[in-house]
Amino acid sequence: MTWQEFEKFCLDYLTRIFGECFSSRGGSDSTHSDIEYNDERINFAIECKMPHSQSGQFVLIPNDEYKIFDFSKKNKTSRALDGTEEIITYVNEHFDEFSSPGTKGVDLQMDSNIYERWIKAMYKQKDVEYIITSINKNICDENIIIFPLDKIGEYFDISCKYRIKKSGSRGIGKKKYKDACKILKQRGIEFVEVDGYQIYMEKKLTNSIYVGEEGKYKFNLNTCKPDFTYMIRVLSNTFNANIIFSLKIKDGVTQDLAVLETFKNLISAD
Repeated sequence: MTWQEFEKFCLDYLTRIFGECFSSRGGSDSTHSDIEYNDERINFAIECKMPHSQSGQFVLIPNDEYKIFDFSKKNKTSRALDGTEEIITYVNEHFDEFSSPGTKGVDLQMDSNIYERWIKAMYKQKDVEYIITSINKNICDENIIIFPLDKIGEYFDISCKYRIKKSGSRGIGKKKYKDACKILKQRGIEFVEVDGYQIYMEKKLTNSIYVGEEGKYKFNLNTCKPDFTYMIRVLSNTFNANIIFSLKIKDGVTQDLAVLETFKNLISAD
């Protein structure tokens, strides 16, 4: 199951079990959380995390002259986030070890509490109050658990490494949207252009497919609502070295019924 499919499953699950006040919020945009709850009384976000998944990142650029790492000005997260300075200090003290991480990367050997603090701070900026996940890769109703963000360290083992990673996708402008549409037409794919740089087609495609390239740009299609609607996004060609945080579900975790009751009371309180 892809992360897009998992997010859709979680949204469907929450709606079926708890009501209609949940909506998709993030998608491919990492600056927003995945799911929003809004009943005009309270508003908060829920983050979907697969049993083994990434959980945030920021770019550090090696400065060979001074043998330190510079915090990239293009980062979407703030340097002021709890734990960031401790991580930068650590990699600076081990500059030679981390200066050429490659795509495999180099693990940071720090107290995981530092990573946990960073992840919490990052998600709190997105108004996240709860995490929804599965106890294993078998994604079904019986394996779904919900817990507060502050308890993330009780449910996941958290690790961190510095590695080179190709940047993800970004929004598309008017010109690139037309370029992508031209490629689809050349391939004989029938579709209708709709607002928001989206397309609609009657034939259902896979969640994310490679469209092609026009000049130096590559495009892909991401599913969105309503069904058979796809958002065209630009795939980046840049490679950066990132501090990357990862989560792995702990063995034996189960749904805490008291936590679930608190969640139910939160969204049903008068």
